[in-house]
Amino acid sequence: MKKILTVCLCVVMLCGIFLFSGCAKDANTLVLGLDATFAPMGFKDDNNEIVGFDIDVAREVCKRIGMTLECKEIIWDQNLIELNNNSIDCVWNGMSINEDRERDMLLTPAYMNNRMVFAVKTDSDIQTVDQLTGKKIAVQNGSEGEKALEASGMEYEKVGHADYAMAYNELELGLVDAVLVDEVAVQYMIKSQNKDFRVLDEALGDDLYVIGFRKGDTELKDKVWNAIKEMKEDGTLKEISEKWFGSDLTVVE
Repeated sequence: MKKILTVCLCVVMLCGIFLFSGCAKDANTLVLGLDATFAPMGFKDDNNEIVGFDIDVAREVCKRIGMTLECKEIIWDQNLIELNNNSIDCVWNGMSINEDRERDMLLTPAYMNNRMVFAVKTDSDIQTVDQLTGKKIAVQNGSEGEKALEASGMEYEKVGHADYAMAYNELELGLVDAVLVDEVAVQYMIKSQNKDFRVLDEALGDDLYVIGFRKGDTELKDKVWNAIKEMKEDGTLKEISEKWFGSDLTVVE
């Protein structure tokens, strides 16, 4: 009889472990899910440490709301599964708004506008988008930028590349007149690698970044967002943005 009771107790305990294994380990820990290859939002540095704009903001937020930050690498197209399995508390990694995420997640307002912008050489005569008419514009093949350019109605000569590294090289060599690229990426490139580029004021399109929480986690979402608004008001958010991008790209109101 004792053996039977012992076996039953073990089964119950194991069931409990499996039932709660996906839950956050500590109510005072914010588990942030990210694809740690997306510089400069969240990525691994030369020391294999996860760093980036989003990470700096999240650490400051956790400090203000009395939580500890834990960064967890995830497979990006499984972020909703990780969220709903309680493996993570939020998806915070330069995540864009789309209809599916609005339906399936609890989203914050936008904190950054990742515009699609044109980068030109610093000494270029080109000052406005209109002056790109008939010019050579480099884009990444299959990118959102390529789609936006094709839909823009502009007259231009497209130069497609497999990656932005090749596009930047051609711009440096004067083989193209401009590169259409994500603003966060090019601003980081300019600052971190001292590229002799500048960004035109007019953008081709917007791509708003938000943070995603589980449906129903309104209290946690509000705590995080209120802390971000405080950081906007006291200038901390601006300082972090300038550290990573050289300017304030945040749109928090």
